[in-house]
Amino acid sequence: MMRGPKPQTEPSPTKPSPQPLPNPSLVWASVLLCVIVFLLFIPPNAAASKDLSMVGVFQPDEAAEFPVLERMLEPKLNLFQSLKKFITYDRYNKGFPFYGPSALLVWPFYQPQGGTNYSLAFLALRQLISLLPSLIAVWLLVYMHTGFHSWYSLLLLLLLIAVPAFVQNALWWHPDGLTLLGAVLTLFLVWKDNLRLGKFFRWAAIVCGLLTATKSIGVFFAPLVLMVLIWAVKTKNATLKQALNQGLVFIGLMLLAYLVNSPFLLSHWARKAFLHLMTSQAVDLRMGYDLYYPKGVIPAWSIARISYGSAPFLLASLLCTLLGLRSKSTRLLHALILAWFLPLTLYLITLSHFKFQYWLPVALPLIACTAILIPDPCQPKAKPLPLALSLLLALIIAVQLFLFIRQDSANISSQIRREQNSPTIQVYPELEQLLQPVSTLPINVYLDPRLYFPAFKPWHIETSFTMLSLEYLQQGNFAIIFLSQQRISDYLNDDAQPIDPQSYAENLPIYQRANAGHIGGYKLLHRDQTGLLFIWRDFCRQYYPAGACE
Repeated sequence: MMRGPKPQTEPSPTKPSPQPLPNPSLVWASVLLCVIVFLLFIPPNAAASKDLSMVGVFQPDEAAEFPVLERMLEPKLNLFQSLKKFITYDRYNKGFPFYGPSALLVWPFYQPQGGTNYSLAFLALRQLISLLPSLIAVWLLVYMHTGFHSWYSLLLLLLLIAVPAFVQNALWWHPDGLTLLGAVLTLFLVWKDNLRLGKFFRWAAIVCGLLTATKSIGVFFAPLVLMVLIWAVKTKNATLKQALNQGLVFIGLMLLAYLVNSPFLLSHWARKAFLHLMTSQAVDLRMGYDLYYPKGVIPAWSIARISYGSAPFLLASLLCTLLGLRSKSTRLLHALILAWFLPLTLYLITLSHFKFQYWLPVALPLIACTAILIPDPCQPKAKPLPLALSLLLALIIAVQLFLFIRQDSANISSQIRREQNSPTIQVYPELEQLLQPVSTLPINVYLDPRLYFPAFKPWHIETSFTMLSLEYLQQGNFAIIFLSQQRISDYLNDDAQPIDPQSYAENLPIYQRANAGHIGGYKLLHRDQTGLLFIWRDFCRQYYPAGACE
């Protein structure tokens, strides 16, 4: 009896071969290494954080963002108002997944009427918001690449932790530790999915939405997702229709996760403020603040070589990533990392100014690809690299690791002693004595960023991160103006390229006169290598001895 052709069915996903279990001793050793690193960072992260002004000397971003947490935690009339203020925190340049956990972490150290323990608050923020997520991220990278099957895995973990950018990022409170973890976790879930477009792929969409809510770099995963969908169809893990459906599901889940983790968008006024701020921030990232920030490979490289290593090391990392495409066992992971690395890197060197932390979520996964040099006892049939090439790459990486550790030691030591080594902090007792006659008066004070000048209790201090204008100074009614010598030098630099030449030309005379020791109506009371302190002349005559203000 003749049988007709069997009806066609949709291809079923391929079942991945079971992964060998990690070596428990190695896993515990890696966790112990991370714990030791976590403890080693406590002294530098506790240093020089007695008050917000001291924090601002070294990290103006930290000092500018901490008041957001204080506003979020400020007691309100009722629970509804408290929750509303906690969610609509006003400073939307960084997402709620950053500010929300940070505020809860600071809550035990916060006092509404002053008395906040800034030292403990910033220690907790740097350790748990910056360092801990970064440690989890690099641990995951090592697991993906090595499975913790070889003791060489610990060397890879040490290499990633020793990258100076990792250390720099762990020494301040910023969202980039969270974005590193979000990026690596998204890579991990897509890798774990193994082109099946199943539950791990959908979880990756949710994490990517959370990452985008934290910092908008999640959108740079789009090429990776497109590659995975095409690859799944090509390997017959999914039909074209299934891939299209799962692509739409990914977008939908990512958008839903973004909205859930951006609750301030429920407020009409918050939405308007958010859109305005993001538009203005996009312009600032592309152009700079007041002065053009240089863009391109050369300016980016001047930062990258300090934070991520030498050209031979980074080229070796890139070569290892490409070589990993040869082997079936590493092809998917290395392709995912390349698809994530290239779009964001191209954006940073063409459309944005380059900062070390911006490259962190893609550079560390790239460096982790040096794991192909580690022999895996669970994959003895993997095609080995030529011995000469392996030895050359290993030598480059070993030398760079040594240089990293030496650089990190100097950076951490400097961080611990930064209060004692800061000229602006060391000169403050002299300024405090100089300003004693007006210390109890309710006056307005202007303070440039990175100058140590904690306010006397009745003083109101303002800081601007943009160029001063005559109108701003007049409206501020400042009795005291404290300007940074470095900032004056930046604006007076002949090579400075202003974003708004007309505004720059109008306001530049303020800095020219200040540098000469003259601001109309003010007396130069003190000058040193860090700053210039001016006091309103009539005010000076009223509270200082005769002749001191002429």
